[in-house]
Amino acid sequence: MLKIQLVSAFLILGLGTLAYIFFSKESDVSAASKQVVCGGSVTKQDPKAPKIIKSKDLDFFDADFCISKRYGTFGYDFYHFIVSFNDEGKLILLEKNTNTSCEADTSIFRKIQQVIDECNLVEHNGYYHHTAGLPPEYDTSSLTAKYASGEKLHFCYDVGPDSRYALELLNIFFDEYEKKDVTALLPPPDSKVVKQFKFRFAEDDNVVECAQIVVHDEETDKEFLNVYIQIWNRKENKEVEEKFGLATDDFFKGLQELVKSEKLFRFDNLNGGLSDESSKTPCFYEFYIDYKYGNRLSGFSTKKEDFDKFKVVLDKFVEYIRQTATSDEYVLK
Repeated sequence: MLKIQLVSAFLILGLGTLAYIFFSKESDVSAASKQVVCGGSVTKQDPKAPKIIKSKDLDFFDADFCISKRYGTFGYDFYHFIVSFNDEGKLILLEKNTNTSCEADTSIFRKIQQVIDECNLVEHNGYYHHTAGLPPEYDTSSLTAKYASGEKLHFCYDVGPDSRYALELLNIFFDEYEKKDVTALLPPPDSKVVKQFKFRFAEDDNVVECAQIVVHDEETDKEFLNVYIQIWNRKENKEVEEKFGLATDDFFKGLQELVKSEKLFRFDNLNGGLSDESSKTPCFYEFYIDYKYGNRLSGFSTKKEDFDKFKVVLDKFVEYIRQTATSDEYVLK
């Protein structure tokens, strides 16, 4: 009798184990996520998901992601954007969390595809990774792009806040809302006003610095804001060039347009500036852009490959600043 009970017990245990193994192999990622305990993680890769998508003709896009608040407050904003055709054949841009929508130009798909290509997002196709118990800003973000050809790009993983592709997509969507005069999601207009800036970098033996300085006129007891460019030869320890110009409202507006057109946020690493030792390296750059509402773009690097990428953009800012900074003396007006 005891043998029969033991056999029955082992049989039940064995069947239960087989059932667990069978159901734990479900390919559906939602089923996989249910198995995760706090702190545990699940990683899956769809073997059928292609790493090359030939079509560039998008007809549906869906992405959710997290972005740091950058307008005078701390915290995070969570977005879920959908770009799709409605029943009337109109292309609609929808932010699902706030139900903010507008009719979008078909060119928005071309811009989204450009981000997909530049950020090589297709390499993540079919990838799923989820870690339980992370703070909301580090929870999984997903992206789905469907093409007229029937091809599909989809991934879902713990990308974290402020990923490059998310920042670029957000700018595309905000630009579309702005064009259609839909302001619910847009930052305050004054938040785009640059308050102060600094660019500093080393090229060969020279250290170049561009920034603004407050100049006090003793005769009139008035203060004037100047923009300047200074070049210092660190090998010979002497100044090579120093030029000044009046920093007007138009100057700062032009600077902000350049920040936008050159996508300066791509170099924003939010990590402050260089140490004294770091700035002695053969090659470095650092910058910050401060806005009226307290938000900031800032970045730095001592890596040559980073500098080479940034230098293309940096040259345009230096050229722009040189157009104003033409005087050998402070400009008082």
